[in-house]
Amino acid sequence: MLAAEADGADSARGRLARFYIERLLPEHASLLEQSRAGAAALYALSPEDLAS
Repeated sequence: MLAAEADGADSARGRLARFYIERLLPEHASLLEQSRAGAAALYALSPEDLAS
């Protein structure tokens, strides 16, 4: 973010940083929760379950 701040908020780098901070970064919380939940439910599925 420091480089984006140095270029200014209206620069391409600044706009990209703002997009990342506002739209992509918040996803990390839900992805982290999913990874902490583990994969037991996924591995409980059989190939037949996935085919239907």
